Amino acid sequence: MAVHKHQQQRPWHGFRYGVRHFLKHQRGEKHSHRRRRLSAVQKEYKRRAVLIWICVGVFILLLVGGVLAASAWHSLSEARSSLNNARSVITQLENDRHELLSAQGRIAAEQSLTQVSGDAAKAEQTLRSSTSLKVLGSLPIIDTQRQGVLDLVSDIQTTANTGKGLIGQVNTLVADSQGASVSIPQLEQLQSDVAAAQTKLEQLNRSSSGLIGSLGDARVKFNEADTTLTNQLARGQQILGYALPFLGASGPRTYLLATENNSEMRDQGSILSVGTLQTQDGRITVVDPQSVSDLQLSSPVNYAVPTGMQQVFGGYQPTLLWQSANATAGFPWSGGDLQAMYAQATGQHLNGVLALDVPTLASLLTLTGPVSVSGISEPITAANVSSILLHDLYSGFPADSQQAERHDEISAVARAVVDRLSNEKVDLASLANTLSQDVAGRHLLVWDEVPSYQATLVKFGASGAVDAGDKSRTFHAAVESSTTTKLDYYVDVSVAQQIHLKSNNDAEVDTSITAVNHAPTGAAPSLQLGPDNIHSSQVGQYVGTAYLWGPVGTGVVQSGSTVESGLNVTPAYVSVLPQQQTTVTFKTVIPNAVRNGKLTFSYVPQPRLAPETVSATVQTTGWHLRSSQTVHATLTKTSTLTWDLVHN
Repeated sequence: MAVHKHQQQRPWHGFRYGVRHFLKHQRGEKHSHRRRRLSAVQKEYKRRAVLIWICVGVFILLLVGGVLAASAWHSLSEARSSLNNARSVITQLENDRHELLSAQGRIAAEQSLTQVSGDAAKAEQTLRSSTSLKVLGSLPIIDTQRQGVLDLVSDIQTTANTGKGLIGQVNTLVADSQGASVSIPQLEQLQSDVAAAQTKLEQLNRSSSGLIGSLGDARVKFNEADTTLTNQLARGQQILGYALPFLGASGPRTYLLATENNSEMRDQGSILSVGTLQTQDGRITVVDPQSVSDLQLSSPVNYAVPTGMQQVFGGYQPTLLWQSANATAGFPWSGGDLQAMYAQATGQHLNGVLALDVPTLASLLTLTGPVSVSGISEPITAANVSSILLHDLYSGFPADSQQAERHDEISAVARAVVDRLSNEKVDLASLANTLSQDVAGRHLLVWDEVPSYQATLVKFGASGAVDAGDKSRTFHAAVESSTTTKLDYYVDVSVAQQIHLKSNNDAEVDTSITAVNHAPTGAAPSLQLGPDNIHSSQVGQYVGTAYLWGPVGTGVVQSGSTVESGLNVTPAYVSVLPQQQTTVTFKTVIPNAVRNGKLTFSYVPQPRLAPETVSATVQTTGWHLRSSQTVHATLTKTSTLTWDLVHN
């Protein structure tokens, strides 16, 4: 028999009126109930009971939710702690990137990246094992946050493991190479690994949309760091793409090794001796170091001289005299000129030109240790190479000596250093780091006859071009000797600018170039101190020209200037007696100087023995300066100075 149910029956009705009533329902007996009328007291009691049960239900829900939230918060806190540890390590690695270029630094970096990977794995395990996060994750907004954290943790772990892989390959390359002998297979593998790493990290740049608070901020910061890393990897691919052919991976190549003498300055040091640098299958050798006096040309080479260069430097005969080939600031032109000069002098075609000076040799000697050169009585070290090559070899010779070039042994020392690199275990990454700093200071310059290779050199600042940046905001100051003396060993150069920013946004720039002559007074005439009795008439008198290459662009005015090497150049005669100094000043007007609230100028160094210094002071009319009025820089590399301003 079917159980009896009323048409309108409340839940649990069968149990509310006792056992007999319950059995009636079970036997299917029809019956009725008289509607009970509740008193006011009963109604109030019932209302309160409902409220109590509602409150109890809400309390239970809150209690369960609170427990879940507390558990989720605990899980998130543990994960956040692990992520903070990882972020601290990554920040330290970012600040100490140069450490990656030493063996000990790479060991420390690999250990740090292992820690980052471990912290990220711990955070991921905490998040995935949290039941409370899984339960709360069923809510759309919270699920987005949970997945955002998991993605971030995973991406950090991937980045760390990718970095460890690259460090491992660098270590393999270093182990299979030594200074002047590079393992081509391992270098090719590194290039492949860098390309794969770039592709992998590009995929980690995820949207921060929907992520709330600190999680969204963390995603944005990771994406910014990821973009920086992928850009650096792209640059690394391009550099490796040039390093392989440079090192003879595709066949032997030969370069002119033009050694520059910093005691007789043109824009770079005067070229008084040369050699050839040969590369094949990763091995570098230097042969035939000799004085340029043995390679004198009977007529200028057929190499086009731009109009501006001819106007400013034509009198130096840069297509005939080795010493004048780099009077121009644009080494991309000098490289081609030197290739043509060597071909005419020897009949040998070269693939490119590598120019280095004494500071570069000093840098290399810190890695190789002392070297010995025939004709020089003492071992040459990083500490004494400048004084030996730029001073001692010239002391004692009379001012009218015709042996100036014969006493330039820079090419011979360069050969000894490369030979030492070939026979000593020198960390390849440390060598690359050392050379990159010399490139930045324009102490080491490269020109290549292959246009695509040359474009890479220009892009990465290895070409010596002074106009590779923003040409409308670039300055380059150089003091060049007009004599055959070796007085630049004693000369320091500094640059000071007074910048008047006018209300119409024109900047009037007064640039002062000061040359200080530290040569001794009362000395006897000598090959180093002169006089040459052509341009100089007193012992120790420094005679030369100060050049300012300044901005070019619509409306830019630099008094007495000519466009040369991509910038406006203005010359000024200088003559400085021993223990004295002189200053020459140039005026430049730059319209629309402030861009987006910033006034910015870049300064390209002249590669002198002692780095140039620059000091720039801004005075304003109609503007409010929100940063330091005067800023300073030592030009060991191209430096950018910036001021923040608001128009009144």
